[in-house]
Amino acid sequence: MSVLERLFFFLSDYQIHESDCFPEDSLYIKIKTGDTIKMHYITGQGADFSISLVKDTDKLPLVIDWDYAMQLVRG
Repeated sequence: MSVLERLFFFLSDYQIHESDCFPEDSLYIKIKTGDTIKMHYITGQGADFSISLVKDTDKLPLVIDWDYAMQLVRG
């Protein structure tokens, strides 16, 4: 499990549930460059974790700042 995948699971309170068919959750984080990344995890017959750059951030339901995410991790 990668460091970012562990971060994704640690921040489960901020994840957005996206599907009723399969367990599928996303987490949006604004990183230090000002870009927003989407961490996505889906479970079906296996599990898949991915990270992608989000182009259109205007309609995202929740975006947390990288520094805030790190504060949550540190406690």
